[in-house]
Amino acid sequence: MKNLSFVFAAVAVLGLSSCKSKPVIEVPRSDALWNLISTQCLPLHKIGEEKNPCIEVNIAQGEEKGYVVFKDRVGDLQYLLMPTEKITGMESPEIRAADATNYFDLAWKARSYMEKKHGSAIPVEAVSLAINSQFGRSQNQLHIHVSCVKPLVQQHLQEQSAKLKNGWSLLPQPLLGHKYYARKVSEKELEKGNAFQMLADGVPGAKDHSGEFGLGLVAVKDKKKGHSLILLTSRFERGTNNYGSVEEIQDHSCPQLAH
Repeated sequence: MKNLSFVFAAVAVLGLSSCKSKPVIEVPRSDALWNLISTQCLPLHKIGEEKNPCIEVNIAQGEEKGYVVFKDRVGDLQYLLMPTEKITGMESPEIRAADATNYFDLAWKARSYMEKKHGSAIPVEAVSLAINSQFGRSQNQLHIHVSCVKPLVQQHLQEQSAKLKNGWSLLPQPLLGHKYYARKVSEKELEKGNAFQMLADGVPGAKDHSGEFGLGLVAVKDKKKGHSLILLTSRFERGTNNYGSVEEIQDHSCPQLAH
């Protein structure tokens, strides 16, 4: 299993957490995630090997439509959902195709792995999704971070949620010091639609410069519906400390779940 050892060694430095707003000492190979998927997760799945580094490998619709779920080493409850096809990231047109796999919705459903690991139910408002822009990542394979949201971020969005509609709007106040656009989205819209296409269709510049944007999802309490979902996006800004690393909304230590 030399290949697996090499891949784990390569990604252990950052624990596959690729937000550039965090200080790093060493950057892993940018193909480490793809090597993990293509040389370990897929081959071991095909031979039925139980010791697969990916806890889920789904290629029911073929590898070009499949996905894997991987337990990240940073945080007890952080997971990554990734395509089994070589798809680089936010700039890849494949993720916005009419017949594209709905990776974003699948990632939202993958929060069930957080609950299994945690051993009990987790409030939906504690969970978030995040993808970094091509300027705010270290890995050139699309990967969606499934992890806890920072309580401060959740509180900020909870306070703003009443003002948000089904279309994108600029948050009146910066989030974590950065400019963010946000919009409400229903569970049905998330499942039947395409979050990447929603971004391209609704945010200035996103259609022609999709790689400059990160994308996130947070849940907030709603008196009528129980909870509402909010899509978030931030754009890489040259000459600033904003790399479009939407992973910054997450806290992989999950302080809200501490007993």
